[in-house]
Order: sequence, then structure tokens, then C-alpha cells
Amino acid sequence: SGGFADVYRYVRTKPAAAGKQEYAVKEVDIQKLSVRCGADQECLVRWIARLEYEVRNQLKLSGHPGVVTVHDAFVHRGHFYI
Repeated sequence: SGGFADVYRYVRTKPAAAGKQEYAVKEVDIQKLSVRCGADQECLVRWIARLEYEVRNQLKLSGHPGVVTVHDAFVHRGHFYI
């Protein structure tokens, strides 16, 4: 857990035939970012651009043994998820 983002461990146990699958889910609270930036909207835009940059770089490195695989990235109800 950081200043504005949390990382959760998600374990999918079904279907049984597929076995147990584990994922890391990063949740960024856009509202907390907004409070951190205050009235500086350019600050908020830069933070969001950094998140998008992070996703693009992870996608470029997909398959590397030291980098997690990105399955999805989206915004839902004021939270950015990777």
C-alpha cells in the first residue's frame, strides 16, 4: 500500500480443471491523486500519464521472467486498475 495506490493478491480457484490462478491487482485512487495535486490539474494529468506509461512499458516487456504480465488496465468509478 502506498500513498494513493494499493496492490491486492487475487486468487482464482475455479474452474477446478484450470487449477489455481494468482493475480496482482493494482488499484490507484484517482480522488487521492486529485487531493495530492490540489488545484494543479497539470499535476493530475501527469500522474495519469505516468500510469498509462507504466502499462505500456509492462506490455512491451510481456514475457520477460522478471516482469508481471498485464491482463487488463481500466478505470472504474474513479479508480484506475492494472
